[in-house]
Amino acid sequence: MKLTGTKIREAISIWTVRKEAAEKTFKDSLMAFSDEQKNPAREATALQVAELSIAHLQALQSLYNTRVLAEALSESRTLGFWVKALGVYERETALWKGALSAGERQRTWGGEPSGVRKKDEEWPHPTMKPADIAKEATAAMRRATEIRSAIARANQKEIELDVEASYFE
Repeated sequence: MKLTGTKIREAISIWTVRKEAAEKTFKDSLMAFSDEQKNPAREATALQVAELSIAHLQALQSLYNTRVLAEALSESRTLGFWVKALGVYERETALWKGALSAGERQRTWGGEPSGVRKKDEEWPHPTMKPADIAKEATAAMRRATEIRSAIARANQKEIELDVEASYFE
């Protein structure tokens, strides 16, 4: 069957909704009035089917992510690599953005800056100018954006994978 990463991700989302519905239905089946026909075992089976379908689709997604290549930051790597690497670049962005406020001196109750090594002798000073920190933050954001775009493009590539069509109904 020809599939894209987007189609696999969508199927996982659909089966996740089915799983959540099966969980609720199972819990609701544990109590019944005398005129109701509820079957917890049947509902547990439906839940198991949904969870196994999600597991199968996630394994399929891993396979897709290792077979599809994506180009980002002048490198061609597997989609799976870029999905994992995106977190690295998002954390880098957060570090630089946080550094903009970290350079501000915090005051204590006595009005003295925090971080004084020896009172009245040496105060810490910024190691970078805010404009330089902003440049680094911007560069980090651009790297993360480039990776996000590469992931989106790669998820549109159609490849042949051996899978039952019923997972996509």
